[in-house]
Amino acid sequence: ESEPLLKFPEPTHTRDPDSNSLPRFTSVAEAIKGIPQGYPNHDWSPEFASPRRQHNGDAPLRRTILTGGTTEVHPSGLRAFSNRELACLQGFPLDHKFSVMASKTEVKKQIGNAFPPSVAAVLFGSIKRQLQERDEMKPK
Repeated sequence: ESEPLLKFPEPTHTRDPDSNSLPRFTSVAEAIKGIPQGYPNHDWSPEFASPRRQHNGDAPLRRTILTGGTTEVHPSGLRAFSNRELACLQGFPLDHKFSVMASKTEVKKQIGNAFPPSVAAVLFGSIKRQLQERDEMKPK
């Protein structure tokens, strides 16, 4: 007899600013606000020759971070995101240390290949909870 599939986790956040039951998604501004100047991997690329379309910093990032970074630009529209900003957007803690031997490109690839830790925590927590519930319900 096969076991039924596990349920997908319940939502943890919402886009709805008026929701009282769930917190709002983390915005770009919230994710990158605490990075000190001169912090490791927070060296900015040169500014663009002409400003790009600005991103609303109060909204979540619109696109995925891939191994080459993202097509999104810093909310100012004047530069690309630093690797540290990309790491924070991907869910890495601020104090995460990348190899000092890794090039900027290699660090960006590590960030893009990473499965966001916050998503993993929700997913695996849900799986664990459901499996424990099933085990307790089975006859002994």
